[in-house]
Amino acid sequence: MKAIQTIPHSGKRIAGACVVAVGTVSSLLSTGAFAIDKPRFDYQGAAALCQPSSPIHEANLRSRPLGLSNSGTKTAFVTCALQGSDPTGQRGAYQVQVNVGNNDIVSKIMTCTLVVVFRKPGETVDRTVYSPRSASVPAGSGGFISWVPTDLTGTTGGPEISKSGVSCGLPKKTTLQYTGNYYREDVGT
Repeated sequence: MKAIQTIPHSGKRIAGACVVAVGTVSSLLSTGAFAIDKPRFDYQGAAALCQPSSPIHEANLRSRPLGLSNSGTKTAFVTCALQGSDPTGQRGAYQVQVNVGNNDIVSKIMTCTLVVVFRKPGETVDRTVYSPRSASVPAGSGGFISWVPTDLTGTTGGPEISKSGVSCGLPKKTTLQYTGNYYREDVGT
């Protein structure tokens, strides 16, 4: 068994150091210096979250366990409402993404449009911004289309994407697999 070595000390110095340490920690906690921001990713399967944009497209769309597929011969349009939160710093997305699949033997161009509703500080009317994106998806493969707040610079008045939805045109033999929001959640100190 090892002997425990004791070191002589001054009780006044330790008490003073403890007061300084407690004061510093309290100050940092009150200013949020120790706030923890945890990255999160919410995704939803398109079969549950998305729907045909009109009855004309409904006949060609099939809900599958891993997506919403176009089994028709023409492009079918779907809309998806995304979850999020309005106040800055409260689950607004720092990236919005849709994952798509191509079940055909030729590559396809997939096009989706992010639709964002916002109100700039001091305004009383909501604005709507449309941000289209396309991706080439190889035959028998998958890919994604994504947006970040800087894609909407000067239009949303904020560092996050909130109150958003997506509209996608699905060419024949393609699937919208899922949609997702990357966001940061304040999990405390």
